[in-house]
Amino acid sequence: MPGRIASAEVAGSARGVINGLGNLGGFCGPYLVGVMIYLYGQNVAVCALAGSLLIAGTMTFLLPKRCDLAVSEPEVSVSKQPRNA
Repeated sequence: MPGRIASAEVAGSARGVINGLGNLGGFCGPYLVGVMIYLYGQNVAVCALAGSLLIAGTMTFLLPKRCDLAVSEPEVSVSKQPRNA
């Protein structure tokens, strides 16, 4: 997906950022859920996880169906008159 929504120059960096954020969430998520269960109870933690899942799912459906990154060539007008200065 990053290769389709980002140019070739930044596709690797985009994949790295996505991977880094996923790893950060995988590390911090269990700690945050544990703190929420400790402070507010299990129901709040489950509702927060369900809410974040709904938000992520909605954001996924809002992504464009197709990504067109084709670079169009600029139109060049050619004059038939010679350039005499």
